[in-house]
Amino acid sequence: MKNILIIIGHTRSTSLSHAIAEKYAKGARESGNHVKMLNLSKMNFDPVLHDDLTKNNILEPDLKKAQKEIMLADHLVFVYPTWWGTMPSLLKGFIDRVFIPGFAYEYEKTSRKFNPFPERLLKGKSARIITTTGGSRLIYMLLTNPGTWGMRHFVLYFSGVRPVRTTIFSKVHPGMDAKRVKKILEKAEKLGKRAA
Repeated sequence: MKNILIIIGHTRSTSLSHAIAEKYAKGARESGNHVKMLNLSKMNFDPVLHDDLTKNNILEPDLKKAQKEIMLADHLVFVYPTWWGTMPSLLKGFIDRVFIPGFAYEYEKTSRKFNPFPERLLKGKSARIITTTGGSRLIYMLLTNPGTWGMRHFVLYFSGVRPVRTTIFSKVHPGMDAKRVKKILEKAEKLGKRAA
């Protein structure tokens, strides 16, 4: 059994991203896993990092709770749409405020020389990125997965989270037929059942 934390980075609670997250959670729970969800659109926090990271970064209660849930999780699942080649600003702001020094990583303070490789404080966790995009999956892949590459390498790997797997649902748009939506949701539920 795993402790799974699903982080939903879409601003609308009626979005396909929310439906995907719910189906993943359903599958994971049916397989005996413990699942919690963070719906960023319902959390109360300023997504703008106003202060330098070297100064005191005072976190709102919802962000403190999020850090606690991340620490307790074995497996993190990020569900969000790809907008303009990357994640929505709400999710980016969440990462800027939560994945901070002392929580996600820490540079050595005793060395006289700068070490570009920090201590990764989230080791032992795995992750799944699930994103939707309106374009073709082939074009998305040819563009080196801009909406997931940075998240995988510069947020999760950097913090010690491995392995990180990615699922991309392409050609997603408001006019999709019910059959296509059903297929996407069924795949999300299967991923949840595997807790992968």
